[in-house]
Amino acid sequence: MKYSFLLFCLLLSGFLSAQSFLNERYFGVFIQHGISYYDLPENDSYHPTIIGAIYHLPFYQSQNRFNVGVDIMPQIALGRFNGKTVVEFGANVQFNFNYALSENDIISARGGAGPHFININTRRQAKGFIFSDNFAFSYRRKLNERQQMGVLFGIRHLSNAGIMQPNTGIDNLLIGVEYARLLE
Repeated sequence: MKYSFLLFCLLLSGFLSAQSFLNERYFGVFIQHGISYYDLPENDSYHPTIIGAIYHLPFYQSQNRFNVGVDIMPQIALGRFNGKTVVEFGANVQFNFNYALSENDIISARGGAGPHFININTRRQAKGFIFSDNFAFSYRRKLNERQQMGVLFGIRHLSNAGIMQPNTGIDNLLIGVEYARLLE
């Protein structure tokens, strides 16, 4: 099911137009999988599948190989915890530092946070309003004049900034793929 949704999003993105790579705006979709590197106190772990969109807006236009941009990323995550379906949704804003290795290849370091909502209680984290803090490295390859595809590796921390207790947080390693169309 998650692969058919990704294929649908890729086809939907195909209707956008484009013309450049490093210094242009783009719209895309992504799918990521969160891998727990520890069990929660309830002897279960949280492995969300995160599906979302990316709107990338460069705010430093490079004449060379480097630029900085902002990514706005609405997303929804689905997972299982103690036999129950977990739903998490929100939006992140990330700073994206890009370096062009060549005309067709870009590496990025990006980090940011955003408000989310989660519907589970654990002994580490209260349900409800949380923040999703992310840091990731990615590699993107230009497929043609309009499209790019990439892979992402990162970490993610969920917590509510002490608004409610408990607030130890939930952490995941992230792996994912993204596809984007450059905008005119």
